[in-house]
Amino acid sequence: MELNKIDECMGKRVVITTMGNVSYAGTLVEAYTNKRKVKGYFVETDSLLGVSIWCPTTSIKELVCIPIEIEGE
Repeated sequence: MELNKIDECMGKRVVITTMGNVSYAGTLVEAYTNKRKVKGYFVETDSLLGVSIWCPTTSIKELVCIPIEIEGE
């Protein structure tokens, strides 16, 4: 996955598909490197509850930015 594309989508609505063909839709909110030095990104799937999914960069197969406005921003 191209890091440029990931950085361009930061703060925007996205759909991420993993190498295991699992997809998550939400807002790409934060880059994070865990204690094992694995870089990944948080996708916030529920902004009211603050639920996020962490996806390691190496497991991202496809990233699609969704060009919609987020209410309240």
